[in-house]
Amino acid sequence: MKYFDLHCDTLCRLADENGNLYENNFGVDIKRLSEFDVAVQTFACFIDDKYKGENAYDRFLQLYNIYKNTDFGKVRPVLSIENLSCLNGDIENIHKYKECGVRIASLTWNGENGIAGGVNSDSGLTDFGKEVVKQLENEDITVDVSHLNRKSFYDVCKTATKPFIATHSNSYTVHPHKRNLSDEQFEIISDIGGIVGINFYNQFLCDNETDFYDLYRHIERFLLLGGEDNISLGSDFDGCDVHKSIGKVENMPKFYDFLVKNLGKSVANKIFYENSSNFFKML
Repeated sequence: MKYFDLHCDTLCRLADENGNLYENNFGVDIKRLSEFDVAVQTFACFIDDKYKGENAYDRFLQLYNIYKNTDFGKVRPVLSIENLSCLNGDIENIHKYKECGVRIASLTWNGENGIAGGVNSDSGLTDFGKEVVKQLENEDITVDVSHLNRKSFYDVCKTATKPFIATHSNSYTVHPHKRNLSDEQFEIISDIGGIVGINFYNQFLCDNETDFYDLYRHIERFLLLGGEDNISLGSDFDGCDVHKSIGKVENMPKFYDFLVKNLGKSVANKIFYENSSNFFKML
């Protein structure tokens, strides 16, 4: 089977716990990813809101150094930034990140950062933020709207001229968590040709213990909204609490089989690989 995950925080966990990206006991490593016929894994340089200014930029470099010094073998890596506070107020840094190989960038984490407001903020996209969105598009870095509050999301809609995505966000209708997307938000992303990665985090799925069925419920809702070609995976492995019934990356073949049983192989293949692959033209 083919596997494309739009988001994991493994680089941060490695930096903080001195792990090894080839083999570890975290959610993701190269050895386990290599078991798939094809594996495309997005590795996020997550910049916690506690990092400000130059410290945020230094945190990016710390995580990027792990990434660039890794032999990925047959695994196809994608580099992303989660929280562009690491711009440190300098829009020219976007070009530097492009040269590092960054393909995706989220504007914020949960707070606000001079670009936009996250879900714990009431702020919208700033004037600087509008320039950031335009420059990201100029550099062919895809804007990730995960973590944005509603106001910032709709400000991005008014500013963006290219499709944007939500790498790790679920359905607010299924589970009304502020980090999840409303039906309208999902439909906007779908209508412009974007994709949404289903997040495995317990708190974004339901109020109780989670399993494959809870992931399926969010997928089912997005399918009802006409999103068959827009639903992807955004596990958030190593950045959140994932219930043991969902497990780690080695359990993804079981989840694939679950989707094949409930949705058919064609739809399962789209969710697991084809939708993300088509978006990034990585066939």
